[in-house]
Amino acid sequence: MRILVVRFFDQALIRSFVEDLRKLPDIKIDLLCSCNKKQCSVLHPELYDNIHHINTHLPPLGVLNHWRIKKYIKVQELVYRFRLKRLLRSLPRYDICHIHFLIPKYGDLANIIRGVAKHLILSVWGSDFYKATTEDCLRLEPIIRSADVITFSNELTAADFAIRYPPHPLQSYKIKRFGLEPLDRLQNMEHIPRDFSRKALSLPINAIIVACGTNCSQYQQHEEIIKSLIQVKHSIPESALFIFPMTYGHQPEYREFIKRLLAESGLNYKVLEKYLDNEQIAHLRKVTDILIQVQETDQLSGAMQEHLYAGSVVLTGSWLPYKVFDEEKVFIIKVPNVQSSAETLLDVIDNLSKYKKLSSRNHEKIWRLSSREVTSKEWLRLYQAKNLNHSI
Repeated sequence: MRILVVRFFDQALIRSFVEDLRKLPDIKIDLLCSCNKKQCSVLHPELYDNIHHINTHLPPLGVLNHWRIKKYIKVQELVYRFRLKRLLRSLPRYDICHIHFLIPKYGDLANIIRGVAKHLILSVWGSDFYKATTEDCLRLEPIIRSADVITFSNELTAADFAIRYPPHPLQSYKIKRFGLEPLDRLQNMEHIPRDFSRKALSLPINAIIVACGTNCSQYQQHEEIIKSLIQVKHSIPESALFIFPMTYGHQPEYREFIKRLLAESGLNYKVLEKYLDNEQIAHLRKVTDILIQVQETDQLSGAMQEHLYAGSVVLTGSWLPYKVFDEEKVFIIKVPNVQSSAETLLDVIDNLSKYKKLSSRNHEKIWRLSSREVTSKEWLRLYQAKNLNHSI
């Protein structure tokens, strides 16, 4: 079996996914990515038989005014499309082409992409659908109509997608989750005391650790979280320490803005800026008592699931598509808006032992939902199906 994996950005979940595909017999996996050769070198090239990269770099045009910026972006779009089109036509024939994360450019070249492989699988990641403009949706339609299978990590996103793009008779929409490698690491670290993890991260032993968001994206709504905390700061116990993980998501200007807000907030806080390796991230999940996770949109946050597995009490937005948690009876606390999260937090802190006990029951449920041990079997079953459209 010969597979082409198309990815627009680096993502640990895709790396784990490809590692699991390697379990199939007589398999060859090629990668197509949008980057230069230097960037491709960090995409774990050892996992692939061949890497085909589209260089998106264009020489600078000097000082750019508004008109020249718009022209530059248009030229960049045309150059990218030309390079992608030329590369696609040079590729061999594959059994499966699997595109992770939809971008409008793929819709522009749907006929050529469809001709690259016998079967076409699209995996919707969430923001590629929910943040798409009306024009983006129209451009994406040809590639969506060309797919044999489209996968989602949760039922609500699949339902929303089906309203915009109803599946045709020869097409199927499936729920397929990507396995979370960090769950294996957390499982292996269960014997490590939480105090040891706190020392490893230089965090106070007796503090109530409250993580605010999971990365340095403005969609995590840090500003709104901080404003809501300021409103109740006189009721927050001194032992509460607010952790702002800003190590993932390269937005330095936004990070500095959040740091200025925190400096004026009067809150007891710590901003994590330096790169955390996988072991340090696992320690962070273990030591977190409470996670405030109220980002604007999501499919099924991997970081949040790691916190749930580790026993953190999770406060999350009722607007997020977490129906699967309700079905599996995963304990989470839903808030109707960001502003109400601080008041809810006060209740959780006052009754922390009760809520921690309820959260401890999430351990096995998250493992069944998202461990690689479970999800890899589902993906392998899909890839090995003789008829992808009617596979489980």
